[in-house]
Amino acid sequence: MPYHTFRVIQKNCPELSGRSVLLLGLSYLSNVGDTRHTPVEYLHDLLKREGAEITITDPYISMWEEKQMPISGDLRKTLSKTYDITVCCARHGDYLHAAEWKQYLSRLVNSFVLDVCLLLSEADIAMLKQNNNRVKVLGRGDI
Repeated sequence: MPYHTFRVIQKNCPELSGRSVLLLGLSYLSNVGDTRHTPVEYLHDLLKREGAEITITDPYISMWEEKQMPISGDLRKTLSKTYDITVCCARHGDYLHAAEWKQYLSRLVNSFVLDVCLLLSEADIAMLKQNNNRVKVLGRGDI
């Protein structure tokens, strides 16, 4: 699945070098802080190899042990910026109801948002499209 996710990103954003990418969620499962065998690792490595500037946030993880990389759990700080590409990787409950997440989505314009965990609501998708963002939800054939 991470390779397919990467190919979808590449198809929508062919030039990844220098692009800012937000990986929202690192854990392999919603609402847990476990990075062992997370599919995000392979996606991260593919994006990094292409020269993308990657930011990762996860409220359950402060250190990615396998990579010895600190991870921000501060959603407000992370979402105060906008990114060229946003990949929703974990459907944490913290994201579903966070005002910062909704505000972030409302500020995005001309970005690509890829949801691989069914985090985006129908209202989120409509708002993103209205602001000229490209949106793809893996597992749904209609977008």
